[in-house]
Amino acid sequence: MFGLPDQPCAGRRGRTCVFLPPTFMPRSTAPRPTIVDVAVRAGVSKSLVSLVMRGAPAVSDEKRRLVLEAAEALGYRPNAAARSLVRRRTNLLGIVLSDLHNPFYAEVVDGIQAEAGSYDYGTIITTVDRRALAERRALDTMLELRVDGLVLASPMRELDSVIAAASSEVPVVLIARHSNAPRVDTIRNDDSTGAGSGAPERRDGYEQAMRAQGLEARIRVVSGAYSRSEEG
Repeated sequence: MFGLPDQPCAGRRGRTCVFLPPTFMPRSTAPRPTIVDVAVRAGVSKSLVSLVMRGAPAVSDEKRRLVLEAAEALGYRPNAAARSLVRRRTNLLGIVLSDLHNPFYAEVVDGIQAEAGSYDYGTIITTVDRRALAERRALDTMLELRVDGLVLASPMRELDSVIAAASSEVPVVLIARHSNAPRVDTIRNDDSTGAGSGAPERRDGYEQAMRAQGLEARIRVVSGAYSRSEEG
């Protein structure tokens, strides 16, 4: 399922959405022009066209202009798959979401895509339900697609061994979940510190508001404990 970066990933969970720059979008069923077609139109060699498309400096301005004009006229786009084989990187980041409808993760993905785009990286996003098997398959799919890095949003703890194995192939970042696996980075809120520092301020605000309304005699502060499940 393909889409532009500003389009939502529609459909049921388990569907994979690939968000790529427009140059990667399918154009038509007509035969696509090849690097050879560009070389013939520009009157240069295939290897020179390859140098131009890679942005190599050892090409004269005139030859570069001829190649770029020929490529534009033909509607030629470099083969990303072939290029990734040569460079041994795809310029793609894989993102696995466990809850597509959580607004927190929507903000996270928005930030990831913005930052990735600034470095000419695209993103592949897949959504899964809270089952270890579904997340394991999603991880396998991302690795098979040769992504350059993985971002996992609140993965299940049962996958620690799988995450550790994945981190031996590509950089892995966990969001909202800690892992002791080596070579795995974690991004999460400091909930303990945040709750501790915010509680007195919230209590003071409540008491001030009650006093302002003449309700000082009805102020009640009840001590209690806060707990949450791991998935909460």
